[in-house]
Amino acid sequence: MRERIIEMEKDYYKFCREERNITAILYHALLRRANLKKFLSLISCKNLGSFEEASIYSEYAYLRDWWNEKFRTKGATTEEKKIEVNKKARELIFCLLGLSDEKRENLRAKNKLDFNRYFGAGAQNPSPDYIQMPATWSDKYYKESIEDDCLFEKVCKLKWAFKAQPDIVVIGDNAAVCVEAKWDSRVAKYKAKNKNGEEFSCTQTSIQEYMFRSVLGIKETEFILLSKTDRSK
Repeated sequence: MRERIIEMEKDYYKFCREERNITAILYHALLRRANLKKFLSLISCKNLGSFEEASIYSEYAYLRDWWNEKFRTKGATTEEKKIEVNKKARELIFCLLGLSDEKRENLRAKNKLDFNRYFGAGAQNPSPDYIQMPATWSDKYYKESIEDDCLFEKVCKLKWAFKAQPDIVVIGDNAAVCVEAKWDSRVAKYKAKNKNGEEFSCTQTSIQEYMFRSVLGIKETEFILLSKTDRSK
């Protein structure tokens, strides 16, 4: 029998640094209603009554999966249906970005391929068949299309919101608790440079706040950062 090169002297949980494993354990514990109630009390949740019938999610990717569900064109039975789906996807992007009427008209005039190219969707391989979700946008390419700094920042935030996956989310009656766990790591920063080389950045937690309050419209959302050390410094 071959001797071990590394002796497993300790159980892994005693020195585990894998945040996904740690949050998975917490998620499992919160599935028990008594534990969830205690957790919400410990974080001084302001809307305890809103979570009587709460749902709990791990790796919450609502925007990504909602878009795939709502704007999927592969299952469309007719060409008219595909056109309608793409039209609604395009108009939603206009709304989320708060575009002016003039800008909307300019972008409506573009075919699907050029529209996707404008936002750098799919990087070098944008789709000519359907409007791609903001998660696929690439600042490497849209920084060349978007000269307005304000619009550039809006596009960045929307892209990042569609890619966001908070560790644990508790959804109640028009209220939510968003939990980000940072065991040894620090809160991540999203960064992008515009055409002039000026950097725009947002923290991971600020994007989550934008996603819940501005995009999903859940104003009563509380944001919790779990860490074994003080990450505010």
